[in-house]
Amino acid sequence: MFSVILEGCAIFNSNRNNIVSQNSHVVRFLTMFDFNASWNDANLDRLITDHNNPYVPSNALDPVDNTYVQLNHKKIFQPNVTYKKFFTFKLPEKLLDCTCYHGFVKHLQLPPTLGISRYEIITNLRRKWKSKDNEPPNPILDPDHPSYRFASLANDFAPTDSSISYSISARVIGKASDYKSLCKQQIINANEDEYVVANEDYCYLRVIPSTNSIFELNRSMIDEEAKSFYINLKQRIEEKLELGKQLSSIPLEERLSGPTPPPLEPTASALEISKMEQSYYSKIRKANGHHNNGFYEVFLPHRKKVVFGPSKVLGLIAFTTRKTTYRVDYTSLSKFNTTNKPLSSGSKISIPLEITYVPTGSSLNNIPEFKKITVDLMILTIKSKRLPIPLVFLPEMLFENSQKESDNFDVITIKRFQKYAMDLSKLLKEFGESLQVEKDLIYDLKCLANLSTKYDVLKLPNVSYSAPDSNVNNTLLSSIPWQKENLHSSSESSVRHFKKFNLNLDIADAIPAPSSTPGSSEFCLVPDFQFCCLSRLYYLKLTLKTQANEKINLHVPLVLQRSNGKQ
Repeated sequence: MFSVILEGCAIFNSNRNNIVSQNSHVVRFLTMFDFNASWNDANLDRLITDHNNPYVPSNALDPVDNTYVQLNHKKIFQPNVTYKKFFTFKLPEKLLDCTCYHGFVKHLQLPPTLGISRYEIITNLRRKWKSKDNEPPNPILDPDHPSYRFASLANDFAPTDSSISYSISARVIGKASDYKSLCKQQIINANEDEYVVANEDYCYLRVIPSTNSIFELNRSMIDEEAKSFYINLKQRIEEKLELGKQLSSIPLEERLSGPTPPPLEPTASALEISKMEQSYYSKIRKANGHHNNGFYEVFLPHRKKVVFGPSKVLGLIAFTTRKTTYRVDYTSLSKFNTTNKPLSSGSKISIPLEITYVPTGSSLNNIPEFKKITVDLMILTIKSKRLPIPLVFLPEMLFENSQKESDNFDVITIKRFQKYAMDLSKLLKEFGESLQVEKDLIYDLKCLANLSTKYDVLKLPNVSYSAPDSNVNNTLLSSIPWQKENLHSSSESSVRHFKKFNLNLDIADAIPAPSSTPGSSEFCLVPDFQFCCLSRLYYLKLTLKTQANEKINLHVPLVLQRSNGKQ
C-alpha cells in the first residue's frame, strides 16, 4: 500500500530535553486521505480535463521529466524508476464534531502551528543520514539549504514539552516477509505475515488559520454559552459538596480540635476603604446611570505616609475602562511573509480610560499626580496533561481586577478547582456512592485541578495619550488635564477629580520582558485558540504608577486573530 495523508497532531513529551524520548501523549485531531495520490485500483480523474478509463490501469509518463505519474498496478516499485504523485488537500473551516468530547464550538476551530515539533527535527535528521554526497542540495528536502524553512521552528512562546504540528506523510506499507533484510526477526510471525512501514517521509506545513466569518459574528453568543457551562459546572460541584455536608452527622464545630479562635473583624482602615468604595458607586456610577458590570475598575486608597504610626487615608483612586474585548490582527514572521503588505497592519489599539480621585473632607485640594501608564502584553498558554478540557476559558477566569498580586488564572481558576477536588475527594472517601457523583464530573474536575500554565510577558514601550475628542498624541500623562465635578447627595456633598483620555499603543512594538523566556529576538504571536488539550490566550495589563511609586493594575482582554486575506 502507498498512502498520502495530511495529519494534524498535538504532541506532549514526557522528557523536555530528550528529542528521541517516548511521547507521553499524542492527539491526532485531523486526518485527511488523498485517494487519488495514494495507490488504488481505479484509474481516477484528478482534473476536469482528465478522461481516464477507471477500469484500465495505466502508467502514464510526464513528458517534461519522463517520470511516472501513475503507480504500477502490480503494487511494485521498480528499481531506478522515478514516480511522482500530485496531491491536493483543502484544510477544513472546522474540525469534526467528534474531535471535542464536550462539543464546544471554540474547541472545534483549527488550531495554529505551535511550538517545535520533535517529529520535524527527527525527519530532517533522517534526510541527512539518507542523503548522498554526490547529490546537489535540494531546497525542499535539505535543512542546510539557505532557502529551507522549518515549519515549526519559531519563537512563539510555546511550552518546551508541547507542540501542534501539521504534516503531509507518504508511506510505503508492505508485508514483513518481503522485507526480511530490513526487519528484525522478532517482528516476523511464523504463522501470520505482518505488515510494516517499509519507508516513509514527511513534509511539514505551517498553518495559521483565518477567522471564520460565521464564528466571528457569533462570538458573543458562543461566549455566553461558554459562561453558562462554567456556571453550571460550578453549581454541580457545589451541590455535591453541600450534599456531603448534609450527609455528615458530625457538626463542623465538633471536628475542630482545640479552642475556637475568635472571629476575624475588619480593621478600621478596611472599613473606611469599604465605605469609600460604596460611596463612590452610589455617588458616581448611579448618578451617571452606569453599573459596575459594564466596567473593569480597580481602586487604590491614597494615603499620607508618615514615619511613625498608621498612614492616613486622604482619598480613593479609581482606574476604569469599559468592559470590551480589543482585537488585533495576526502579524506574520518576516521569513513567512510572501506579500508586500506591511507586517504591522491592524496592530494598533486605542483604549479609553478614566482616572478618578475622590478626596476625603479634610483633603479636598490634595490631588495626587501620576507618572505614567505601562502596558504589558500577557501571553498565557494552558495545557491539560491527558483529559480533555471541559470549559471554554473566559476573561473572568483569567483575572478579576482585584488589585492583588495573585490576580491570575492559576489562583482564580486552577486553585478553585483544586480546592473543589480536595473537598470532594474527602467526602467520597467518607460517603462513597451516596453522593451520586457522575464519572464525567470527576474527570472534568480532575482535568481542571491539574492544568499547567506558562506565562510570558511582552513590554509595549511606545504608548501615548490623547484626549477623547482629539487626535493629538502626547507621551506625558500629565498633558491630560484634571476636571472637577461637584457631587451632592441627601446627606453630604463632595467633589471628584477625573481625567478621561485614550491610551494608544501598537502590538507590533512589543519586546520581550527581561524576565520572560529567553529565545530568538524575532518572535511570533500566533492567533489565540482554545483546543481540548492546549489553549493560547492574550490580555493586556495596564499599570498606573503614582508619584509615591504605588501601582494600580488593570487587565483587559485581547483577541488576536488572522483576518481573511491577511498574510
